[in-house]
Amino acid sequence: MKPTALVLLALAAPWLLPAAGASPIPVDPPHRSEMIDCVRTRTGFTLAAMHIEADATYTHTKIEDLRHEHVDLTGDTFAVAGAVGITDWLTAKAILPIRRADFSPGDVESGIGDIELEAKCSVKEGLSPFGFVPVVDVSGGLLVGLPTGDEDKGLGMEGVYARPYVSASYWFAPWVGLHGWGYFEFVDGERPSHGMSAVAELVPFSRDLSLYGGMEIHQLGLDSPDDVFLFGAEYRIAPMVSVGLGVPVGITSHAEDWSVILNLQLSF
Repeated sequence: MKPTALVLLALAAPWLLPAAGASPIPVDPPHRSEMIDCVRTRTGFTLAAMHIEADATYTHTKIEDLRHEHVDLTGDTFAVAGAVGITDWLTAKAILPIRRADFSPGDVESGIGDIELEAKCSVKEGLSPFGFVPVVDVSGGLLVGLPTGDEDKGLGMEGVYARPYVSASYWFAPWVGLHGWGYFEFVDGERPSHGMSAVAELVPFSRDLSLYGGMEIHQLGLDSPDDVFLFGAEYRIAPMVSVGLGVPVGITSHAEDWSVILNLQLSF
């Protein structure tokens, strides 16, 4: 089975099982984060009203033969993000990245990346006034990127971009859940792209520790897709503090070779 089909099957599982008559299990999730940063996957959750999540994330990425242009890239990104629950069903978020790009052959560039603004609305029945989806936590969102990074230096996009998406989360049992999202990305002057990811979350030993495994796919137009395996772990040090480690590994020629992600999240 192709990687794309596997991801689509994983994304469909939270919808198909309840629809097939599987009795929903009342599960209190170990967390309700709106995004799992260490595996780059948005969840179906929105934040409770006036609840805040603040994230600091460092990503180191290695890409050989970037876009088949005979250029290697070693990139470092430090991003700070803040999300706030406007209501129980509507979350707003802003992301500010600082980037360093080392091109070989080429120069080393650094500076601010593209600032991103995001709104996320739950459509879960009983939670949102727009709710129509039972059992599964489902949200729709829109991310807008502002061209604050220098595109000529490889730090950002040339123009404004928009990324509408749908995300979902479902807990099958107290120790296993599934998160996934799919999106389209529209960039001024470029072909549209699309992507998706699906990540299983295991809580085998303690509610303080989550283990993640899944896959991410991104495709520009009809080009060959970028397929990436996602591995990660998150430890909740205290009710308001968690740390995460992620290791994405590319499995196709267009994808990144590997990355390391370190994340610190504060919730209050």
